[in-house]
Amino acid sequence: MLIVHHRAPPKRCSGCKMVQYCNLECQKLGWQTVHKLECSLLRKLPKPPSGELPHQSFRFVGRAVLMGNRQPGGEVPGLVDLESHFDEYVADADTVGSLMFLMARYLQGSGVAMNQRLILQTAAKLACNSMSIYDSELRTVGSGLFPLLSKANHSCAPNCVVLFDGGPARLRTIVPVAGGSEVTICYIDTLCSDRRQRLEKQFYFHCKCQACERDDSSTAGTASLTPADPVLAECVWLSERFGRDVPTPRHAPERNEAGIMTQKLAQVEQDLATLGNEAESTFERVRLHDQATDCCVNLQRFAEALFHCASTLPEYCRHYGVHSPNLGIQLMRCGKLCNALDQTEGAVRALKLAFSILQVTHGEEHPVVGELRESMVYLMSSCGS
Repeated sequence: MLIVHHRAPPKRCSGCKMVQYCNLECQKLGWQTVHKLECSLLRKLPKPPSGELPHQSFRFVGRAVLMGNRQPGGEVPGLVDLESHFDEYVADADTVGSLMFLMARYLQGSGVAMNQRLILQTAAKLACNSMSIYDSELRTVGSGLFPLLSKANHSCAPNCVVLFDGGPARLRTIVPVAGGSEVTICYIDTLCSDRRQRLEKQFYFHCKCQACERDDSSTAGTASLTPADPVLAECVWLSERFGRDVPTPRHAPERNEAGIMTQKLAQVEQDLATLGNEAESTFERVRLHDQATDCCVNLQRFAEALFHCASTLPEYCRHYGVHSPNLGIQLMRCGKLCNALDQTEGAVRALKLAFSILQVTHGEEHPVVGELRESMVYLMSSCGS
């Protein structure tokens, strides 16, 4: 069960005009599994003032209730054994009130009983067991429920990652795991100063993983590294080489989408200039550099994009850890930007390091790893190394 946000133009259902699919085959499968039950029901929902679609979390609950109605006990089999933190979930009166109002409209005339406790149990289980779905470059494309993977506990410095390659979700180890040891995954983006608070708010537990126990304040990184660590040393070199001198910005007047992107970039750069040196500002600075990188790439201002991307590498290394796919993807972006600017040494060093990480996290046969391998071979042959 999953809800996906597509980056490419999707195929919209002609009935409810709310649900979208990546292709006709996906649409047929969706109709057979659940959409033929929900299509007419979605049309009855009140439209938000902004014109946006109903929030995906509500659609998630609605689908689970409809599918569960066909099962003994009224619950989707995969949900039965999952943790719900029911008491904590229903303590949020605003969330519960909004959900039940929409569900009453949604189920009216559907033949499905309005079982308030079962609906709330379903919603509570989905809230603390669903996970974001990422593409191969770790961009969020949707949300899904994977009951078996939901049983894996959280760690801010996990030994496994979950990958989505268009088929079944895969759990991959990123460090050696001894037989009989617990496998862990990360429930949230740990590049933040309040990760314990976020975990408590969404998943209702106080994290006591090794990373949090080392760092009780939750303001430092998840990875305990020394300056001599070879991965960190390489990230620092790339940052100092390409992220020290700010390229001259080119905020020329532009129109339409490029103009909007230019304005956004100017605002991000202004926000960067006003940040202080507090520990919490480190995470905000990285977030802003990431936003600026995206803006500059879209505007094809690659020198500025490289500056912003390279500036993040030491913090990615310290806070995500040297085995993290997040660091691998960021290094790959840095290497591609170096290549676009004919910075061959930087490109080779960044892509080599990215390859060493992603061949473990993604696997030797993954298309991203294959692309990296080809890029490295070409660059190394062109520079004679």
